[in-house]
Formats: sequence, structure tokens, C-alpha cells
Amino acid sequence: MIQCRIYTQDKHRRWLFREVSKHFKHFTAYSTVGFYKGGQRKLLVIEILSAHAIPTVKFSLLCKAICGYNRQQNVVVTISDCDVRVFS
Repeated sequence: MIQCRIYTQDKHRRWLFREVSKHFKHFTAYSTVGFYKGGQRKLLVIEILSAHAIPTVKFSLLCKAICGYNRQQNVVVTISDCDVRVFS
């Protein structure tokens, strides 16, 4: 399983969730605090789990839209392999 996370400023949530929904059917979003160069910022993390690799173009389009709407220079994307287990 592939785990992808997008870290962005925690603002314009309604717009952000609609935009992410255009690209991905399922995702999780949570608020956190990031620390950078001695300061802290409120962040929103969008997490996507996928059984297959997600094309870079798909992430690039989404990240460019987020940067434009939030008026930020960039977003951070992490991609990693993970094991997933479902318990009931």
C-alpha cells in the first residue's frame, strides 16, 4: 500500500476538501502544528492510501491548485510504502 501525505496551511478547508475530492475518492484530513525555522504554523495534512502508485501529474495538479488558492509558495508531499491491516 502507498501512503501519500500533503502538508499545507490550515485554511480554506471547504474549498480544499472539494478540490481533493475531485482527484481522490477517499482521503483523511487532520490538523496539526508544524515547526519551521523557530516558528510554528497550523497545518492541514491530507492523507491518501492507495493500492497503486499515484501518477506524479495527479499530485502536481492538485498541489498547484492548493498553492494558488492558499497563496503559498509550496506544499510538502511525502510518499511511502506501508502495511495496512483492517480489524473488525
